[in-house]
Amino acid sequence: MINVLILSPYNRAGQHLGGVSTVTQYLVENLKNVQDVNSIKIVSLSSHTNNNSNEKIYNNIISIKNINGQKRFTLLSNNYFDTIKIKNYVRSLNIKPTIIHGQGASSYGLHAVRLAKWLNIPSVITIHGMVDIEANLYRDKLRALLVKRMMNYVLSNANSVIFTAPYRVDQLKKIINGKIYVLENAISDIYFQRDNIEFRDDKI
Repeated sequence: MINVLILSPYNRAGQHLGGVSTVTQYLVENLKNVQDVNSIKIVSLSSHTNNNSNEKIYNNIISIKNINGQKRFTLLSNNYFDTIKIKNYVRSLNIKPTIIHGQGASSYGLHAVRLAKWLNIPSVITIHGMVDIEANLYRDKLRALLVKRMMNYVLSNANSVIFTAPYRVDQLKKIINGKIYVLENAISDIYFQRDNIEFRDDKI
């Protein structure tokens, strides 16, 4: 049987919030119907509010744990203290995960590959956005360096990496040592074509 641990932004009330949180919710909704999946545990971190909570259990398969994330010096400490918090939570589980999924190639992905090594289980990372390209826009060059270093570590240590944009594979495949999967974007290409945008100017 498969016991899944997902590290991702997530709303404990189970409502759709948009972005990665919604992606994770749809993933969970589909995983719960897979015959071999015994349990799905989601860990969500928040550095903005006191979000620590008891584990919430839904329909005996899905459970959600919200943990207070590190509020300062997260990048400088390489997210170390948050990884320890998640590891302590995993230690408390009666049923240990058999696979771990991190959303993104930044902090959640970093925690995922670290914990996978500790537990000796496979790690899966889904790429969202362009962390490395966005880092080039930072005025703080040290921050940019740390973000890129984190992404490189995540991608080079993940057992499997999922892309939702094929062109990103060409940009990052040299870093990746694991398997690569490409999931086509569910949104029709027509919505990305400039000719179909109602207001045609230089700002989209």
